[in-house]
Amino acid sequence: MLAIDINTFIVFCKTLIGQNLKTVEGKSQFILNNVTGNAFYYQVSTKNVQKQAIRYVDRVLKRYAKTQSLNPGHYGDITPNGLYVLTLIKLYEESLNK
Repeated sequence: MLAIDINTFIVFCKTLIGQNLKTVEGKSQFILNNVTGNAFYYQVSTKNVQKQAIRYVDRVLKRYAKTQSLNPGHYGDITPNGLYVLTLIKLYEESLNK
């Protein structure tokens, strides 16, 4: 399967900014605070915002293309924030299937 294009993914993710999103595991929620040309920002609690560089998001997208796995453990060597990217990937794919 082809990798999701990072630029297309960024455009989609910008439509989700400010929304309360449930993680793929369904155990917690986060808010996509912002998406810039350099990073994604996830608000995981009232005082905790996680920053993730675009290059790590792109690496997750590329591995997902190979594995099709939504298991965050399969991305732990890339980023500790894989859960948030996987949630966005799931939402992206659901939007394509509508």
